[in-house]
Amino acid sequence: MCLATAVNVAYLAAQTGRSTVLWDLDPQGAATYSLKGSPDDRVSAKKLARGKRATERLKMMTRSLHDGFDLLVLDRPPGMTMLTENVLRAADVLLVPIVPATLSLRMLDQLGGFIAHTGWTDIRILPFFSMVDRRKSLHESLITNARTRHLQFLVTEIPHWSDIERITVRRAPLPAFAPASPAARLYARLWEEIAACIGEPVRAR
Repeated sequence: MCLATAVNVAYLAAQTGRSTVLWDLDPQGAATYSLKGSPDDRVSAKKLARGKRATERLKMMTRSLHDGFDLLVLDRPPGMTMLTENVLRAADVLLVPIVPATLSLRMLDQLGGFIAHTGWTDIRILPFFSMVDRRKSLHESLITNARTRHLQFLVTEIPHWSDIERITVRRAPLPAFAPASPAARLYARLWEEIAACIGEPVRAR
C-alpha cells in the first residue's frame, strides 16, 4: 500500500467511527513522518523480518490488536520480501495500488499466483489504479485491458496530482487539511468502496 493510501484510508476509517490503527512497516517510516509520529524501534520492520520466530510476532501482534480495534492498516514497502509474506499471513484484505504500467500489472498477476500457490483462500485482493493520467493513451489502454481481465478492480481511480504529494509537506492526511479538494473526495469514494467490499470491521493491509 502506498503512503498516501495508507494514511488517507486509515484517517477516513477513523472519521467514520471505526477504531483504527495504522502500523508503519516501511523501514523509511514515511507514514509515521507524515502523521508527525515518532519511530519506535521496539516494533521496527527490520526486527519483524529477522528469523522465523521474529516474523511470527507480526501475526500474534495483529491478533491482539484485532481484539481491541475495528481496523488495522499495515503499511508496508513494495516488493515481495519476507516481511511481505508475513503481512499476507496476517491480513484479511490486501489493498493494492496499481500504477498503469505493464510491470505493475505483471506484479499483480504474480501476487495472485503466489497467494493461490500458498493456498491462502481467506485473503481478499482489492486492486485499484493509482497515479493515473487519463490524458496518456498508454494509461487509457492499459486500464481498459486490465479491467477486462481483472474484474476485482475497484472503480475509484486516484490521479497523479500534486495535491496528493502535499501530505508529506503538511504532515497530515489530505481529508484533514483539504477536505473539500477533488483529491480528498476521491479518497473518500475509495474508502466507501473498500468499506462496502469488506462489509464488516476486519484487518486491512
